[in-house]
Amino acid sequence: MVAKLEGLQDARIIEVSDTFAAFEKFMLHWLCRAFEQGGTGADMLAIIQSRRNSFWFHDHRDGYEALTHAIALRASIAAAELHVETLDAGINRYVNTWHRADTAYRKFCLHVCAVTGRWR
Repeated sequence: MVAKLEGLQDARIIEVSDTFAAFEKFMLHWLCRAFEQGGTGADMLAIIQSRRNSFWFHDHRDGYEALTHAIALRASIAAAELHVETLDAGINRYVNTWHRADTAYRKFCLHVCAVTGRWR
């Protein structure tokens, strides 16, 4: 079955299907590849949202949450102004914007550790 799933031109045709647990694993794997290839955050988040009603979602919740936070982290870093003129300016930037990247990174790590079973 996995070979047939890998052969799909567009995995979104099974986006709302939850007949088999393999569909859930495949969709998560497909989303991770899309992320690696620079897929748009909005599209990936929409697919993740549609998977939340899947029978198998709970079994893979940490994987989906890790990916959701990776998407938020990438967006936060892309939008961040990382130049700091003074200590006060740096603190203000952290309070106003950088904390979003920090939070996304920490939540990403939390869910990845839950998936891998490796806690630090």
